[in-house]
Amino acid sequence: VVPALGEVTERRSGEFVMNFIMNPSGMTREHPVGQELLREYLSPMPFQNVSVEEARSILEYLRSQNN
Repeated sequence: VVPALGEVTERRSGEFVMNFIMNPSGMTREHPVGQELLREYLSPMPFQNVSVEEARSILEYLRSQNN
């Protein structure tokens, strides 16, 4: 079970989404929202080993789904 991705870019900043994609364990350890998400969903997001360019593409895809 994970949070819904629909409109995630309206709920979270691009910086937050990029940071979570690139460093999910750091975000769940250090960011209050990341800690809250881990408490709620009880399962950390796995590290995906994507490049900055790939993470940016994912972010842009998520943004495109809001239209």
